[in-house]
Amino acid sequence: MSTLSLADVVSRGTPVSWYEGVAITQALCDALSQREGALVPDLAALRIAQDGGLEMAGDRGQGQPPVQGAGRVLLALVPEHQMPVQLRLLAL
Repeated sequence: MSTLSLADVVSRGTPVSWYEGVAITQALCDALSQREGALVPDLAALRIAQDGGLEMAGDRGQGQPPVQGAGRVLLALVPEHQMPVQLRLLAL
């Protein structure tokens, strides 16, 4: 099964709507809740599968705490000026 990393999405300049960014971030939070003590890895280790699911690769012990990491992922995917004000405040 082929996957695409979030780092690839960002580096290619693929436009991501704010609601798509929220959906990806929700999937990330869902995956983190399944793994006790998991940290948010680099964007290169977060992959979108063909079925639309999010896969986390890499070492569970490396990365950022979940709340900071989820905000970082959302800000990396969606430009701040495209986010509703309330979402921008939450992500920051």
